[in-house]
Amino acid sequence: MLLKKLSSLFAVFCLFLTLSSTYTNSAIAAEHTVEIKGMEFSPKILTIKAGDKVKFINKDSAPHTASATDGRFESGELQKDQSEVVTFEKADTYAYYCMFHPSMSGKIIVE
Repeated sequence: MLLKKLSSLFAVFCLFLTLSSTYTNSAIAAEHTVEIKGMEFSPKILTIKAGDKVKFINKDSAPHTASATDGRFESGELQKDQSEVVTFEKADTYAYYCMFHPSMSGKIIVE
């Protein structure tokens, strides 16, 4: 009888931990901004947490993209004042560049 009660209590505790962990992770997700201006990404290197979002916004008159060098994300063509939000779920380093101006590059470090 005691073992059965302890087992039930343990199951409830595990469920609580799972739900609180999920809630905490989603509650602390942040949105960061990378501006494209002066033919540069600013900031050029950005460190964020897994689950955070990055908003790429073009402040130049020329069109730009934020394109992962390995194809993991793609903003598409961004005209002046257009933006694209990318969510980074997995810890890793994501190098990117502008397809129209390959000398423009940046890096997102996800911890």
